[in-house]
Amino acid sequence: MVTFYCFNDVTKVLELDKVINLIYNQMKVIGSDKSTLQIRETLLETLNKNNQSNLFVGYNSGNEPICFAFGNTCKALESKSYFWLNEIYVSNEYRQQKLGSKLLVFMENWLAKRDVELIASMTSIENIASYHLFTNNNYSVQSCFWIEKNL
Repeated sequence: MVTFYCFNDVTKVLELDKVINLIYNQMKVIGSDKSTLQIRETLLETLNKNNQSNLFVGYNSGNEPICFAFGNTCKALESKSYFWLNEIYVSNEYRQQKLGSKLLVFMENWLAKRDVELIASMTSIENIASYHLFTNNNYSVQSCFWIEKNL
């Protein structure tokens, strides 16, 4: 059994050190060199009353974090509010159990209760698992460019 939570205050995150390790594992997968200390600092900066960030975490029956999603609620001119999904990850040993889908459903329901109208994200074209996760959960896939500039 998996229990899902949404956190927007880092002091309330259950098993914070284990969640940080889970995020660290995901960062390695995407090629990021963020340390656990840097991840902790980012969570301290973003999960507080002054930001609109949310960390969704799924815990197994032993209260171990096994999946997470992280993103920000934003306002836009064309919609009331939307959620930008920055990261979603399921531990390797828990994959192929529909946990990504269950996490998305929990996240969608939590956000909808707060009048969020849209969830958006980007992923690599090569990330077939993410493509299937989202299309199997009725997300539309758009063609677009990732645009960035380091400042």
